Amino acid sequence: MKEAYTAHWTHNFCMKLGLSQVNEKDDATNMALIQSLVQMMAEEKTDFTLLWRRLSHAASQTEQSHANWQAVKDLFVDTGKFQAWQSHYMAHLQHQGDADAVHGMLSVNPKYVLRNHLVELAIQKSKLGDHSEVATLFKLLQSPFDEQPEFEAYANLPPSWASDIEISCSS
Repeated sequence: MKEAYTAHWTHNFCMKLGLSQVNEKDDATNMALIQSLVQMMAEEKTDFTLLWRRLSHAASQTEQSHANWQAVKDLFVDTGKFQAWQSHYMAHLQHQGDADAVHGMLSVNPKYVLRNHLVELAIQKSKLGDHSEVATLFKLLQSPFDEQPEFEAYANLPPSWASDIEISCSS
């Protein structure tokens, strides 16, 4: 059971990172890249959704200074640590040469997720009889992987007040 879970977890994170799993020699490198990124994200409390989506756009870029890479780097405080990881990741992507895996990242890393602050705003409006925000969220989340320019604000970092939201099982 533990082996099946680990294999599934690894497969999912490889897909999120655009890492090919056809060459068993690369398994250790894939795992090291996954674990170091997840650890860095945890240490810095990096926004999970934003990181994966921005990384989906950056991974196909071969220049570390590209604007898409800068957008990923902006999510980290310790940019030196991120850049070291980025160098290893980019070198591994070049080595694996699997453009399909990289392009597939956009189909596994959603741009839009149902965040607590979005739900809170919808609840507050609904309490006042305005259910438009519920309808907007319903429409938006039917295509969470699609670019939807009219809903761009829904993909931003949560506002500072959102850190005060408490959720219970009865919410």
